[in-house]
Amino acid sequence: MNHTPQECKPVKQREVKKINATLTQILSYKEYRDSGNSANENQFVLALINFLEQPTSRRHIQELSGLPINHLTRVFYDLENEGLIYVAKIDACRYTGRKVNHYSPTKTE
Repeated sequence: MNHTPQECKPVKQREVKKINATLTQILSYKEYRDSGNSANENQFVLALINFLEQPTSRRHIQELSGLPINHLTRVFYDLENEGLIYVAKIDACRYTGRKVNHYSPTKTE
């Protein structure tokens, strides 16, 4: 299923919202990020999205990868902020039926 630019509607960019986190949560995240596991997960998920060659949801990536959904939420946030993926469409999830974002890799020429 290939999408031409005319078929894809631009999706409004999300505003960065302030997150209320405890000091323990912040320190835990920094320790995790500095361990290198965060970068490895980002690379793994990006490779998986590239391999699928179609817009996919976080839940689908969870089913394929086995990574916890809370990790994937962070990974997708990081990859989207880095410009490596984008929201290609908003459609029903194949698992829940709810409307969710489906992501595709940003084309690099």
